Amino acid sequence: MKKLLQAFVMLLFVQQASAFDTNMPLLLSMKYITSDHIYDDTGEYEQVDHVINVYGTEINPNITTVNDQFQITVDDVEVEGVGLNTFGRLRQLRRHFSYDSLSGGIKELGFNAVLCRLGGSARGLQLETRYLTFENNQIIESGMKRVYDHSLNCLYRPTTRLGSASGEKAAISAMAVLRTIVEMQYAR
Repeated sequence: MKKLLQAFVMLLFVQQASAFDTNMPLLLSMKYITSDHIYDDTGEYEQVDHVINVYGTEINPNITTVNDQFQITVDDVEVEGVGLNTFGRLRQLRRHFSYDSLSGGIKELGFNAVLCRLGGSARGLQLETRYLTFENNQIIESGMKRVYDHSLNCLYRPTTRLGSASGEKAAISAMAVLRTIVEMQYAR
């Protein structure tokens, strides 16, 4: 009977943990793109090779609590062994590109002709974040927005930039952290 009770308690903890994990909001998402655009019967879409997502319990990067929890996935597989300090670093960087007052806003870049003679697919990275709108120091709106594109070869045409230099530097740094996590995950 005691073993049955222990198994039941463990089952409750597992159910609570998995239910909690699925309720965490998405905070950051980085996509590896291998072609600018692909066309099929349904229209135009981008081919995505890998997606790394960062989930957390607090959407506001300005707030830190002792109960903060996070989860990082690469291609929908949870990455284990990522320390709380890495998540703290991502939160610190996210402050600079997740709302207008520090990011300088999101700028849509116009179309420019590709002057590249490289063969093959366009390759680039797209960074999305939970973008916050504040009013009277309260979050009144939040949603995932693409904030930064980064070319990995000359065929990829970036479409989004941040308005401030510090926002761009923080976005590039966050992408470097996320790329390291992806590369470590696939090196195993």
